[in-house]
Amino acid sequence: MYREGGRPLQPEVAPVCLSPTPSLSVSPARGGASSMRVVALISGGKDSCYNMMQCVAAGHQIVALANLRPAENTEGTDELDSYMYQTVGHHAIDLYAEAMDLPLYRHTIKGTSVDTGRVYTKCEGDEVEDLYQLLKLVKDKEGVEGVSVGAILSDYQRVRVEDVCKRLNLQPLAYLWRRNQEALLKEMISSNIQAIIIKVAAFGLDPDKHLGKTLDQMEPYLLELCKKYEVHVCGEGGEYETFTLDCPLFKKKIIVVCVEAPLLNGVLFWMDCLAHKCDGTIGDVHCYQKQIMHVQSISHWAPANIGPYSQSIKIGEVLYCAGQIALVPCTMQLVGGGIQTEATVSLRHVEKVLKAMSRSIELHHILMASCYVTDRKYIPVARAIWQKKLSELKKAEDPEMYSDLAAVCGTLTMVVVPHLPRDALIEWHVIAVVDDPPKRKSFVMKMLSEDCQIVCEAVESSSASSASISICLSSISPSASSVDLDRKLHDMVAVFRQAVEKLSEDCSAIPLCFRTFYRKDSFDAGTLQAGLKDYLEDQLGEKTPALILVPVEDLPEKEVIHIACWLS
Repeated sequence: MYREGGRPLQPEVAPVCLSPTPSLSVSPARGGASSMRVVALISGGKDSCYNMMQCVAAGHQIVALANLRPAENTEGTDELDSYMYQTVGHHAIDLYAEAMDLPLYRHTIKGTSVDTGRVYTKCEGDEVEDLYQLLKLVKDKEGVEGVSVGAILSDYQRVRVEDVCKRLNLQPLAYLWRRNQEALLKEMISSNIQAIIIKVAAFGLDPDKHLGKTLDQMEPYLLELCKKYEVHVCGEGGEYETFTLDCPLFKKKIIVVCVEAPLLNGVLFWMDCLAHKCDGTIGDVHCYQKQIMHVQSISHWAPANIGPYSQSIKIGEVLYCAGQIALVPCTMQLVGGGIQTEATVSLRHVEKVLKAMSRSIELHHILMASCYVTDRKYIPVARAIWQKKLSELKKAEDPEMYSDLAAVCGTLTMVVVPHLPRDALIEWHVIAVVDDPPKRKSFVMKMLSEDCQIVCEAVESSSASSASISICLSSISPSASSVDLDRKLHDMVAVFRQAVEKLSEDCSAIPLCFRTFYRKDSFDAGTLQAGLKDYLEDQLGEKTPALILVPVEDLPEKEVIHIACWLS
């Protein structure tokens, strides 16, 4: 922020009463999560400020502020060319700390953007290591356990903050992560955050008109720009930057006399451009880049990952989504309410993860789904919620296009297991494809004998690059042990081969995984594995998929074996 003439603006600081805010209720941490001493990473903007409010509402204590600033220079440059940090307004950060009456720790940014990949690895000379040094200092001095981060959409920033926090054994708290930006902006305004625009960099935003405007003054216009040009209403695309003058956490208010956007002496116009250099693939070889989502921050979006796995991986048009259980995202505790609530919440998490990887994707893009429950009586509940959600999507779009939901949405496998992570009652695990679901190809094949029935369902993506095949063996006789297992395994593999051949007419996918769920009290695992392996190799040869056996407590209705196969 500057006065006219380019001299740094020194805003006045005046006492202000800390008035209560309806959306900010300070209470012990919910869901049994312990209260933490937290350092807030701040740039001075609205996002880092509102995330602090969310931390306090969750029962945590903000004990210090931390900020990274550019090195002093003779050119008067206020903003770094950084992939990681926003430094506009850094001259007023000391006043921000005074307004909150909290200790401020600052560190000069010495590094540059060296490692700019999707996954960050410790790299000397990278600007991320400046953040490490800053947070290490705060941890040593203040004994903090958590870090408040105002990230909303940037995976680049999130991944690097999480890497630093992991190395320092700190918990990142990013309650704004993946929030709907229109709703979030409205919340910020209603929560009495007084923030002004201090930089603009988007079509439709004019420095002469909009610098110095408050969020509530800009909200209608930002929503209009969002509809016209898909501008991020919270400025996540770098469209604008803000500085917070007051909020319910402030004990004093920052007063700004004027705001300018100064240029260097003799410079009348300045434009910043960003260009991407793409390396083309050689020849006709298809080389798909793997996109990984590995969110460790606690937020209101969806649960952070448990353990080392990723929430989702996207390769080409295929999205592999890790199993989702009904955790409350901001506490990472299991939601209460029983199977009905858990099934709904966990399926909602699946939706959010898929949408974060691809904006256009919905549940009907799922080509293969597995639902794990801990009791047989939960199966009809889970199936009903699955069908209800798909029906809602059908009504929201074109009912005629989605007349056959089963064909559109692929195969659903339901199994009963003895235990799930965090003692959850249900878990959803899906694979989706970014394609045109109404144009998918599907068919059903059946084989009936005196004692058993084999049902095979196959669904192929509209691009014919992926498919799923489901094969169920149901016992008609009272006891599964009386079934001629060897004969039935032969028949199941024969039906599977027919399905693969039928798909191969226009599908380039090959069988990858032959996941076999079986009732553990009905069959011997060794016999089952040997039989399937022999018949698969005999009938499919080089196209034999990887055989995986999964013993389960139970299967729906009279099923004794259920095979789920992914082709890609």
